[in-house]
Amino acid sequence: MNCKKFRLEEKYKSTFTSFKRNFWSFIKYQIVAKVLVTIVLIPIFKELFKLILKSKGLSILLNGVILKFVLSPQGFISAILITIFATLVLLIEYGGIIIISYEASSNKHPSTLFNVLKLSIKRFKNLLGFGGLTILTYVVIIFPWLDMGYHTSLLTSLQIPNFIRAYINNNQFLYVTMKIGTVIVFILSIGFIFSMEIIMLENKSALQAMKKSFHLVKNNFKLVIKSFVITIVLMIVVSLGIFGSIAISFPMISLDNSVTNILINGVVLFLGLFLYLISFLIIPYIIHHFTCLYLSVNSSPIDLSIKTKVTKLSIIDKVFNNKKAIKILITLSFCVVLVITKYILADLASTHYHVEVTAHRGSSIEAPENTLSAIGKAIENKADFVEIDVQETKDGVVVVYHDKSLKRITGSNKKLYNTNYDEIKQLDAGSWFGKEFKGEKIPTLKEVIDYSRGKISLNIELKQRGKGRDLVKKVVEIINNKKIVDSCVVTSLDYDLLKQVERLNSNIKTGYIMFVAIGDINSIKDVDFYSIEESYLDENFVLKAHLINRDVHVWTVNETEKMKEFIEMGVDNIITDYDKQLVKVLKAYN
Repeated sequence: MNCKKFRLEEKYKSTFTSFKRNFWSFIKYQIVAKVLVTIVLIPIFKELFKLILKSKGLSILLNGVILKFVLSPQGFISAILITIFATLVLLIEYGGIIIISYEASSNKHPSTLFNVLKLSIKRFKNLLGFGGLTILTYVVIIFPWLDMGYHTSLLTSLQIPNFIRAYINNNQFLYVTMKIGTVIVFILSIGFIFSMEIIMLENKSALQAMKKSFHLVKNNFKLVIKSFVITIVLMIVVSLGIFGSIAISFPMISLDNSVTNILINGVVLFLGLFLYLISFLIIPYIIHHFTCLYLSVNSSPIDLSIKTKVTKLSIIDKVFNNKKAIKILITLSFCVVLVITKYILADLASTHYHVEVTAHRGSSIEAPENTLSAIGKAIENKADFVEIDVQETKDGVVVVYHDKSLKRITGSNKKLYNTNYDEIKQLDAGSWFGKEFKGEKIPTLKEVIDYSRGKISLNIELKQRGKGRDLVKKVVEIINNKKIVDSCVVTSLDYDLLKQVERLNSNIKTGYIMFVAIGDINSIKDVDFYSIEESYLDENFVLKAHLINRDVHVWTVNETEKMKEFIEMGVDNIITDYDKQLVKVLKAYN
């Protein structure tokens, strides 16, 4: 049945039928494309990027270094390299499926995988220029951000870091601006939804494709919107079904290591993995659906010069065409899963999670941040550490305070580093949070140490502000004089400050705060642990850090499910505003 139907019900039936009929073609192409991108293209890209970094005298990009690198000649070369590789990945992963979708919807004989890949890459010239960059930005960055169902292997997800999101949410102007911007980008995304289909099937340039896509959507707006909404609903239902089944299945795994339980849990695990593999088809189905929708509203001829005659079957074709081979493969896979299950059960039985809890700026949802009251709440909640921010006043007193300006907390329009301590200690740092905290003061580091000694350890974050300051020396002297070397750590976004701490007293544990890390973390020396923003932390980072004997702290984790995720990931310390909740979550693991 052909997809060119204008009735929505018939179109969906036709789309599903053609997708089901060509099921194995989509599976085979997904496997080949993922292998090509993951095993060939991405490793090549990483090695070339390492060489570019090395030419700049770098091995890793961190925090403020990123902007300097981007503005350098090496940064310009990297941008070109990223664009080339992102375009290739887009054409291979997305373009190839469009070609297969066209052949499936038109009842054409499926082309060889090699020919599909070859034609996909030939379309590279169509994505050169401003139009190509725009489409690349939409598909590789905007679509994942808007959660429109498509992610490339170069960028599996995109999210605004939580600390930036929190800042935006607390600023009404930025919040409204971002929401309006998101709506505008979303509307434009719908207008350009057929751009890749036009590039691949009509062999048009990116700008031509965008213009035509916009007109197609405009002339068939109701049909496109209805189809778009129904597809999103179906995607949500399928995703909930798949991942809901997995979520239900995995808690069934017991710690009993008997043969029966290994078998039962093996079946559960196998089914969970099978359901996950089914989710592997969600993206091809979405692409197939929009390709069919495009064909149903398009009247222009298709310019697809591709050989469809299959002269020789590939190895992967032979495997998929051999039912006996598939049965053997499934049986072997199940046996492997059983063996893995045995070790999983044994490992679960012996696993003891030791994750420390750090209350971010004290228990900052129960009391005003960076105050003695907030620290007191953290002690009550049985947190292991309290994270505090320290900086100098104009007359050189080290106080506990986060912002440059005193405005948000105290109402004063002055900068802290331009204000003497005698004036600061008169300010009210509690009323903004609640009437019951009226009169709460901005404490000094010495006061915090005296208050918390023997009750909770300190994570002291250095905030070097103003010129001619000597914050590091003063903080180290206070730590030495108060004899709390063993019950504190010092952290900073500024690597040079941490090296100063190391020179002054190597016994003080230091942690480098990172909101992004691109490259080799082995090159970050003179620190004892890494403190990384939650959006950019994964199992690979934790493993690499532990292999070089560095702990991993993650910030600022406020969602219960995220807490569980990082606990199971093996992090050493979780920094959170919800320390009481995290302590409760950890009890279930020990």
